Amino acid sequence: MKKNFIYNFLLTGSNLLFPLLTFPYLSRTLGAEGLGICNFILSYGQNYIILAALGMPVYATREIAKVGADKVKRSKIFFELLTIHIAFTLFLLSIYVVSIFVISDFKHYHDLALLGGSLILFNVFSIEWLFSGVNDFKYITLRSLFIRAISIAAIFYFVKSKEDFAIYFYILVCTIFLTVLVDIYSARRFISKKINISIYGILTHVKPITILGVYMVLTSIYSILPTTLLGFLSTKSAVGYYFGANKITRMTITIFTALITVMIPRLNQILEEKRQEEYMTLINKSLNIVISFGIPMSFFVFLLAEPIVMVLAGNNFVNSIVLVKIMSPIVFIVALAQIFVLLILSVHRKDQNMVALSLIGMSSSLAINIFFIPRFAEKATAFSQLIAEFLVTLTAYLLSKKVLNFKFPLKLFVLNSLLALPFAMITKGSLLILSSSILAIAVSGLLCGIYFIYYQIFILKNSTVLQVKNYIYCRFRKYSVRF
Repeated sequence: MKKNFIYNFLLTGSNLLFPLLTFPYLSRTLGAEGLGICNFILSYGQNYIILAALGMPVYATREIAKVGADKVKRSKIFFELLTIHIAFTLFLLSIYVVSIFVISDFKHYHDLALLGGSLILFNVFSIEWLFSGVNDFKYITLRSLFIRAISIAAIFYFVKSKEDFAIYFYILVCTIFLTVLVDIYSARRFISKKINISIYGILTHVKPITILGVYMVLTSIYSILPTTLLGFLSTKSAVGYYFGANKITRMTITIFTALITVMIPRLNQILEEKRQEEYMTLINKSLNIVISFGIPMSFFVFLLAEPIVMVLAGNNFVNSIVLVKIMSPIVFIVALAQIFVLLILSVHRKDQNMVALSLIGMSSSLAINIFFIPRFAEKATAFSQLIAEFLVTLTAYLLSKKVLNFKFPLKLFVLNSLLALPFAMITKGSLLILSSSILAIAVSGLLCGIYFIYYQIFILKNSTVLQVKNYIYCRFRKYSVRF
């Protein structure tokens, strides 16, 4: 699992580096309106992608992981799930095509919207769930790094002005298409050439996929649909401002996603083998990491919202600053929710509980967006995300406690919250002394990082941080002795 975590750490690094390289350039080149148009169409299509996939990514990953090294069973499951996915996709794709000619908001963007339909089709063959299920995170990482490098080069070479938002959209589509081609070619290592499916086998998957699908669809309503509603009920520029703030927040969340993604197949296997003590250890360690790193990171993003937006998006995205402040707690909240939902409820097959969670998130998000977007535009959307994520995480915790008798480290939570408060003085001092936003972020990050390491090791004596410190120290000594 250590190697997989390293690969996922590299993948997470690329998830952060890619937006850091492209977002500042795109925000200044395309502006809020250009980015808003592209992300309005993308978010609309994404709703169909989630409907077509149902609960495929989560369900398929755990089912592939469950059969282990049995290639025959794995191939059977793979083709049965692919068949279901194709059927749903073709049905929903036809609805999507009709809708873009009926809805007036798309009348100026028919070509882009039709191209967006190809993303719905390509998603069928984006089979990352297969590689996650067999723990091949090396492939996922190397493939992603290679394709993202091509995408970055294409963006800088072809996107030159505000009128090039269509070119940017084409690049996104080509990137997904290239990913699909590589995935199909690489899947041959894990799947037999013989297609082995049965009607009975397909039907056995329908119920659990549908239940998970309801969860995924409802979840999308409070994570993706708000962007679509913002485009319908407000302006495309408002979509751009929200996209900028959401991008900054989600970039930070990807750091914790690396831990969660690696652990899902491993925890499924541990539970299958009834190694309960080892499972509890991993859950407690995950909570420790999320609390210790998530709280200070959320606070740091809140304090430096203005310079971060100025560096990444520029003066045209001033409206995004308040949105980043509103959404900054989501960094910690979502990371915590991933433990409760993916590592406890999903691993224990509590799919109906996950549906209940998504209903809570959907209803709260939808209500806030519909009633308040006309008056508060992008601020309403940012606030709806915060409320929805908080309610989902709180409920997920209560449901997880019924499934698994774990103890939430409340003392660690309170201590980390209090010890992170000096970040305010450090960042405030940096902003007052330094006129450059980049320097203010860099100096604040360095000083806060040093202080963070100090209080984790010497005040809290955090065992997880100490293990990391000892590992790095041992590796450094080994390297020094060599030379």
